[in-house]
Amino acid sequence: VSGDLSLQNYTSLTTLPAELSVGGNLMLGHCNSLTTLPEELTVRGHLFLDNCTSLTTLPAKLSVGGELDLRFCTSLKTLPERLSVKENLFLRCCTNLTALPKGLSVGGNFNLDNCYGLTTLPEDLSVKGKLFLGCCTSLTTLPEKLSVGGDLFLAYCTSLTTLPAGLSVKENINLDSCTSLTTISAG
Repeated sequence: VSGDLSLQNYTSLTTLPAELSVGGNLMLGHCNSLTTLPEELTVRGHLFLDNCTSLTTLPAKLSVGGELDLRFCTSLKTLPERLSVKENLFLRCCTNLTALPKGLSVGGNFNLDNCYGLTTLPEDLSVKGKLFLGCCTSLTTLPEKLSVGGDLFLAYCTSLTTLPAGLSVKENINLDSCTSLTTISAG
């Protein structure tokens, strides 16, 4: 498909063509029966998979040229290693996501709000924009050398105990209601 492809609200859609390539945006929001994506899916624009509640993983060779929206993909457990998202990455309310892969790079904002199962972040995480981790209630620590190009939102991360000395945030940090926080390093 040379332009956009919209298949939103196809609640019975279970599969997509094996070598699907989309020149624009691919919109698959609310495709509740979709469990996997083609192994070599290429989307030159944005990929919208919000509310695909049966999706458990993403393909290892996924290529997205724009932003990746996985909000409310409540069955999503993992992301492929070395996933690179050129723009924004939305994983808000992916409640079964427990960890993020090595080599994850986000060129814009990264939203992980309400990912209750998330316990750690990868040591090499790079976020060029804002990082939203609000209400990640199982998150206990941050990577020692986490670098955030914008604001860092950690409000209601009730299990977070320390901020690392090597933390680099270009703008603001919100620590509201981080009730277990005992140490803020002078970084």
